[in-house]
Amino acid sequence: MARPPDPPPDAPRYGPWLFLLATAVILSVAYLLTRAILDLDAGLVPRSAEFEPNAGLISNAYDAIRNHGEFPFWNPYVDTGVPYLGDPANYLFNPLGSVPGLILGPVNGPKIGVLLAVMCAGLSGYYLASVLGLAWPARTWAGVMLAINGHLAARVFGGQFQLAIAFPFIAFAIGFFIESLRRKSGHYPALAGLSIALLLFSGLLYYFLYVAVGLALTFIFFAVASQSNGWNGDELWRLVRRAGAVALWALGFSAATLIPLAQTFDFVGKDADSFLRNSQTMPNSFLNFLISDPTYYREANRGMPEGFLHEFYSYIGVVPFIALPLVLLAFRPGKRLLIGLLGALFVFYLAWSSAAHSPFQYAYDAFPFLFNFRWTSRALAPATVLLIMLAAIGIDELWRILTTSRVLAFPKRRWGRRLTTPSVSLGVVLAIAMLGALAYNAQEVFDTNRGLYTLVRRRPDHPVVARWFVDNVEAPAYVWMLDGSPGISLTLAEQGILRLDPVYWKPRLDYQVEGDPPPADQIIHPRAEYLVLTNDAPPLQADAELVAALPGRPIYRLNDSPPF
Repeated sequence: MARPPDPPPDAPRYGPWLFLLATAVILSVAYLLTRAILDLDAGLVPRSAEFEPNAGLISNAYDAIRNHGEFPFWNPYVDTGVPYLGDPANYLFNPLGSVPGLILGPVNGPKIGVLLAVMCAGLSGYYLASVLGLAWPARTWAGVMLAINGHLAARVFGGQFQLAIAFPFIAFAIGFFIESLRRKSGHYPALAGLSIALLLFSGLLYYFLYVAVGLALTFIFFAVASQSNGWNGDELWRLVRRAGAVALWALGFSAATLIPLAQTFDFVGKDADSFLRNSQTMPNSFLNFLISDPTYYREANRGMPEGFLHEFYSYIGVVPFIALPLVLLAFRPGKRLLIGLLGALFVFYLAWSSAAHSPFQYAYDAFPFLFNFRWTSRALAPATVLLIMLAAIGIDELWRILTTSRVLAFPKRRWGRRLTTPSVSLGVVLAIAMLGALAYNAQEVFDTNRGLYTLVRRRPDHPVVARWFVDNVEAPAYVWMLDGSPGISLTLAEQGILRLDPVYWKPRLDYQVEGDPPPADQIIHPRAEYLVLTNDAPPLQADAELVAALPGRPIYRLNDSPPF
C-alpha cells in the first residue's frame, strides 16, 4: 500500500458537546481519584519518603525565583553542586510539576502536580483513542482508564513524582507521532517533538528512553508497511522526512536540558544492577495488570524485591482482557496496521519489563549503560497505554456492531414501531449492558487504586530539627539524617537545608566518575557536615561531636568533614 489510510471518523458524527461531555467526565474522575492528596495543609505530605527528594527538586528554583528574582542555572544543594538544567532528575521545564511548585512551593505544589498529571493522562488516552478512529464510548473509556490505571497510581504511591508527571506524554507522543507519519499537517511533528521533550523534561529518563525506542520501531513499522505492495521510494522518503521533522523538533525543544546534560553525561549513573534482579518473568509481568491484592507484591519469590508494590503494581481490572478477543473482529483494512503496531509494541514492552528473562538481556549486555535503568518493570508504563488502547479497539468494534447492524438501525420513518421490535429491544439491552460493564469496571478500578493517593502528617519533631539549624548554623547546611519518615526532606528544604541519606535515596541520579584519570572538575560526593540520629545511641563516626541534644534527635557535627 502506498500510504496507510486514515481511520474512519466516529459513526455517527456528534457535535463538540460530546467532546466537552467526555472531557468533563475524565477531569471529574481525575479530581475525585486524587481528592485525598489535594489537602493543602502544609503539615500533610505524601506517604512515601521517596516523594520528597523527587518532588522537592523544585525548591531550588522556588527559592531563586520567588526570593531572589533570578533563574537558577546551578544547584548548590546537591553534593558540591551540579548544573541545575543538566540534572537528569530535574523537572523544571515540565509545567505539570513546575508551575504548581513555583506557585505553591515544594510541599503543596506537587500535590496539585499529581492532579494535573492524572487529568492529562486521561486526556491523552482520549486523544490517542481518537487517533485510532474510535467512537465516543471507547474514547471516553480509554481516557478514564488511563487516568485511573494502577501503574500511574503506583508512581504516586511510591513517591516517583517525575514518572507521574511524565506518564501523560507517553500517549501524546505516540498519538502525535502516528499523525505525523499519516498526515501532511506541519503541526503534528511539532506536537510530537514537544511531547518527547516533555518526557525528557520530566526527569528520571525511563519513559523518555522507552518512548524514544518505541517511536523508532513505529517508524520502521510504517516504513515496512509502505513497501508492502512493492518498492515505493517516494512514500519511504516522505516518512523519513516526517520522522526527521519530529526528531528535529524534539531536539530543539529539549536543547536547554540536552546540552548541559551532554556535558556531564560521562558522570551519570544510577546504582547499576548487572544481574537485573528486579525483572519478573513475562507471565508475572502480565499478571500485574490483573492483581490488585497488595500482599501479592510482598512475595519475593515472584522475581521482585519484597514490599516494592509501587514498582510492579499496574492494576486495570478484567474488562480490558475480556475486550481483547474482540480486536480480532476489527482486524481489517484501515485498522490492520495500527492493531499490528500496538500489539507488537505491547509485546515489546512486556518483554522489556522482563529483561532478565527475555532476549533483552542481550541488549543490556551489548549496551551496558542500560543497566543504570535497573527497574525494568517501569516498561509497564507504555505497556499499560498500549493494552488499554487495544482493549478500547475491541470495545469500539462491539459498539460498531451494535450501532451499525440492523439490531439498532433506526430508520428515519416509523422508528417508533421499530423500537418495539424484539431485535431492537435486544440491541438496546446489549448496548446498555455494554456501557454498564464499562462503567462498572471503571468504578471497580477507581475504588481499588484510589487508596494509593494518600497523605500522612509530618512528625512534630521535624520542624524542631529544621529550626535548630536555622537558628544555629549559617545556611546552607549539609545534613546526614538517618530518617525515612515522610516530611523530613521537605521540612529541611523549606529552610534551605540539604539532607543527605546514602542509605535509602539520593535527591537525583548519582554522578559517578568514570574513566582514568578523571577530569579535574569531577563531581564528588562530599561528606555531610552534620549528623542527625533518630535515637540516643552513640554515632559510629569517631569525629562526631554532640552539638544539640534534642529529644530523640541528637545532632552531631562531623569535625573531619570539609566545609560545605
